[in-house]
Amino acid sequence: MELKAFLSHRYKSPDVNLYSHKLFAELAEVQFDVDIGLMPTNVTRLERMIRDSDAFIGIYPFPGDPQTRESLPDLRAASKYFRLELDLAIRSHTPLLVFYDQRYSQVFSFPKAIFSLAFDIQEITGPGGSPQRALFRRVFDNYCEQVKASMAAAISKPVEARRSEIGILVPAAGPEEIRYSADHIDAIEEVHNKYGFNRIKRFRWPPILNGDYLADIESLDWVIVDIGVSAMSSGIVGYLHGRPVPMLRLLKGVESTEGVKEQQSYRCLYGGVEVGYHTDIVGWNDVARLKKELDERLLTLTAPVRRISSHAESEAYFRAASLRREPVFLSYSGKDEELASQISGELKKRFQKVFDYKDGESITPGESWLKEIFEKLSVAALGIPLVSSNYIRSGNCEHEAQEMVSQRDAGKMTVIPLKLYKEDRFDLPTWMGNIQYMHIYDYSDVPSTMAKIVESFDSALQKAG
Repeated sequence: MELKAFLSHRYKSPDVNLYSHKLFAELAEVQFDVDIGLMPTNVTRLERMIRDSDAFIGIYPFPGDPQTRESLPDLRAASKYFRLELDLAIRSHTPLLVFYDQRYSQVFSFPKAIFSLAFDIQEITGPGGSPQRALFRRVFDNYCEQVKASMAAAISKPVEARRSEIGILVPAAGPEEIRYSADHIDAIEEVHNKYGFNRIKRFRWPPILNGDYLADIESLDWVIVDIGVSAMSSGIVGYLHGRPVPMLRLLKGVESTEGVKEQQSYRCLYGGVEVGYHTDIVGWNDVARLKKELDERLLTLTAPVRRISSHAESEAYFRAASLRREPVFLSYSGKDEELASQISGELKKRFQKVFDYKDGESITPGESWLKEIFEKLSVAALGIPLVSSNYIRSGNCEHEAQEMVSQRDAGKMTVIPLKLYKEDRFDLPTWMGNIQYMHIYDYSDVPSTMAKIVESFDSALQKAG
């Protein structure tokens, strides 16, 4: 069985993600899309992705120590994005399956139609076997049967044209403070036209919720709707909220995100989830702001996604997604390459971007290598010079180290020198003498050394505020 799922998960829990995905792969080929790059939360984008999926699968671990009793506020804070996506999924009418950390039991409340199963994080990530594996497999097997039935029902329906029309549903009458003029609606269309959305339908106002009106709305890709008092009292926003029709939400007369949260009309539908909605609602009070905010939403709404279609791709994605995003610059002499390559390998298990001039990846072929080295150094958050007599004698290494010290003095980089060899004797240059450095030979192995470097980096970040 092949299915396309929307996967709701915590990026930085690769062991739980891989355990779950491997289990799923035994019974079905689960493919899913992931966002490329870092973008603000776009609720309309999430709604479209969930609507266009065959299934919704949630994998919800809690990142804290399993031996610690967590408070309800901590549990709610850790699960806020899970609850946003689950809220969207429940209203999408997509078949749902949720594996959740048993510590969340007091946070989540699932409708009966949802397949849900709690797990003990120590069982999932521990070195021993998984006593509950057979139960997990049976639940997923039953879920697959539901998805299969849902997909069959969708296939049996008349083939519809690809959703390509956008709707505009805003108050076109009433007091000026809530009314959208022709210029306002033209501005909305202008921004959509910029992104290639030319099929736009203007819905009459006030809405008449008869069959023809609702049928037209249900066929849209998404609908631009105001969520102010007038629109809310018409009933159309509440109707759309309970249907799988993505909305791009506007609120006229509001200048800020905090202003959106203070609106009574906002709270009845969107106030129950702490993240997502209030930062994504387009609050505006003039045409320039309306166009600017819409442009930002459409930029993220139309951003490309990457399809993960095999377990091997999933493993690579989950491992990479768990890595830290701060860029690292590793500086060393080519004569110390053997030990440096081990250090580089361990850093790459912890960070997404590690500059290593000899790894065959960090320097772009055909580019000026010296120019590229200093460009990468200028944006790095952590600099690690591997200090040895070879390093001290190298002119290139000296230039890199001096630039790292300069970046550190400007508050732009944490620099943690690492001495490589215990018996190596050399005099540190004066400009480097006031930096505390570590000795690799003080630790049992390279992984232990890198763990200490990460700990020292985190401590430096915390002090910097």
